[in-house]
Amino acid sequence: MAERNIRIFVVDGVRTVRDELCQLIDASDKFILAGRAGTLAEAVRKLENSEAQVLLLDLDLHELDDLALLKRFCEVHPEIKVLGTGNKWEDPILRPAFGAGVSGYINKPFEEWQLAQSMKELFGFFPNSILLNSR
Repeated sequence: MAERNIRIFVVDGVRTVRDELCQLIDASDKFILAGRAGTLAEAVRKLENSEAQVLLLDLDLHELDDLALLKRFCEVHPEIKVLGTGNKWEDPILRPAFGAGVSGYINKPFEEWQLAQSMKELFGFFPNSILLNSR
């Protein structure tokens, strides 16, 4: 299989977590960091000039405005997959987030091979056969 790098834009409200996620992506030869933001609103502004394929979004969307913004974003940019992140499957925001356009979910913290597995679910391929080489 030919090499495929996926461009990921990271959104997380906690700077240290955002930095860790960006470092994970930056250190990988499987992914390209397309940008970062602390809020969904900031990400929407920055994504206009980005070639991101995936929005890696912390689903701390307890504001109705954030959910509405997510839905509008997904309608305007259907080519960008939204991969939600969080640390609890039972969060009541998950169902509305998927209804707004989130394509998948990954529990934090995660490793590079787990992110690659999520990419397989979103796109149908493993970047650079990462799962075969990383465990």
